[in-house]
Amino acid sequence: MNAADAKNPKFDPIWWRANKASSADASGAVERALAKYQAARKKLFDQAKLSESPHVDELKLALDEVKQKAAAEKGNNKLGMLRKETVEALGNYVRLADGARQELMRLETAPIMKEGVKFLVNQAPQFQEYCKKNFQSESFNFLSLMYKGPIKEQRWYEDFIKPEAKFEVNISGNVKERFVAIAKAINEGKQPNNVATWARAPWDEAINEVERMLKADVVPRFRKNFTGTMMTGKLP
Repeated sequence: MNAADAKNPKFDPIWWRANKASSADASGAVERALAKYQAARKKLFDQAKLSESPHVDELKLALDEVKQKAAAEKGNNKLGMLRKETVEALGNYVRLADGARQELMRLETAPIMKEGVKFLVNQAPQFQEYCKKNFQSESFNFLSLMYKGPIKEQRWYEDFIKPEAKFEVNISGNVKERFVAIAKAINEGKQPNNVATWARAPWDEAINEVERMLKADVVPRFRKNFTGTMMTGKLP
């Protein structure tokens, strides 16, 4: 093992077996811990790609085991000074495993993983990109507009609420019918087409329904996918 490898050892049991000092890890404990980590890492990324719940706890346990086994082996008196690269590599396994675990914990407590729909729409461009890729742009754009508190008027009805609108959002028939009734009254000349008339439409109910849909379905899938995306390049 050369000095460069010792500074950044691969979390790979095959690499470790091929590069460690022959007297190191006689029991295979470090090698088995690295194999367990590789399996947990692969599972997390596979699940994130499928928008399934990534097993973050399983990966954290695997990192803990690598850290524990590497630290124990680093104290092996049989290694000595002539095996300094292997000893250094073991120390760096401890350091890198600890750093990766801290990254996982930071991810779990990040606002993007905890806050509600309004935060994600207003402050998380990653959520906007996810909605775009997963055919939820209409819902995202509707909420983004409504959160800005625009004057309620016919053009927003035409864009987002009207049946077969270009950007029609998914809301219940009862709420949609109340919008349609106001539009019909305006078209028939029974109501003026002004802000006061459109203010009586159930905008808040429409907002709440779109929020609930995103919260129940899209947000959980986004966060599962985001876990894999964020950990790419941050896990050894």
